[in-house]
Amino acid sequence: MIDGRLNPPEIGTFPSTSAPRRLSQLRQYLQPDNSEPQTNQSEPAERERDTSREREMAEKDPITCHVLNTYTGRPGQGILCVLRLVNYEGTIKEEPTFTATTDSDGRVKNWSNEGGPSSVSSTLAQLPNQAGSGTSRSIWSLRLCGIDEWYREQGVPDCFWPEVEVRFSVDGREGEEGWRHYHVPVLLGPWNYSTYRGS
Repeated sequence: MIDGRLNPPEIGTFPSTSAPRRLSQLRQYLQPDNSEPQTNQSEPAERERDTSREREMAEKDPITCHVLNTYTGRPGQGILCVLRLVNYEGTIKEEPTFTATTDSDGRVKNWSNEGGPSSVSSTLAQLPNQAGSGTSRSIWSLRLCGIDEWYREQGVPDCFWPEVEVRFSVDGREGEEGWRHYHVPVLLGPWNYSTYRGS
């Protein structure tokens, strides 16, 4: 103690757990798929990177997710995810539901709709504009299913979550001015989870 204050730990010292290693792995996985170190690049190289990113985004649905297992610091591979349109002002007769299973990197880039030919893009395109607004607004639900069973398979017998649901709002649709892709990362542990608006 110095002047009645606790001494901070020495920089670079950590408890004997592997938490720093797990945090480092999580930071790595939180980087976008196409992350590259920021360097002084020439203008043509920047244009090529922008074109590459646009091409990659065109191959993805307008709503994607990424699950990271905070218990191990690894991607949440093999988790069943359900995306559902919950609330909107419109004439769509049924709430479209889409499913996917996270890939080896814990990501869902594209959804399938087993009940019909509709895609996430076409569902967003069908939503009418809000009254007095030039854009639409909708509420979506992203459900991660079978989390307790998934953790049991990972050797964690007492997971608190049977499933995790995240609800979020989507403003507009692809092609409209100001449209941004909606990416929903979920940092998932057996006893906690958090989420945020990704990029």
